[in-house]
Amino acid sequence: MTNNMQRLCLYVVFQPQIQDSLRRTADAWNHHRLQTEHQKTLLALYELSREYAKTRGYWTGDPGDDIQTAQHPSYGLEDEGVPGDHQVPEEDSGNIQVNEDEDITFVREAFQKMDFDITRDDNNWGIDVYCEAVLLFKAFVDAL
Repeated sequence: MTNNMQRLCLYVVFQPQIQDSLRRTADAWNHHRLQTEHQKTLLALYELSREYAKTRGYWTGDPGDDIQTAQHPSYGLEDEGVPGDHQVPEEDSGNIQVNEDEDITFVREAFQKMDFDITRDDNNWGIDVYCEAVLLFKAFVDAL
């Protein structure tokens, strides 16, 4: 992962696929029916419990923290510090590479300029798209 071009192409090609898979998994989980709960989904159970709490008088209507507070990287962590704040052990520090947001944006814009569809299905789990992306991006950078 020391080759920046390969690492950036890997992220740009596979991150959307991974994120979509995670979204579909969460959606399937939230909507699957539970046999022990009379075939209700998890979301239905949540809504029913909320309605039950309202009718019993112990639902305050307070949704909790505001969205700006909840979006903070350390939200929900108690005394663990901010993610990314931890110290990397000396023996591992040379193996960690981080993609910068500007680099990711540059690579995505480069593929848009080349009219290259990084999300297309190659029937090979994205491997062919990734290999083609690395070659195209190298040629793009060499032409600059």
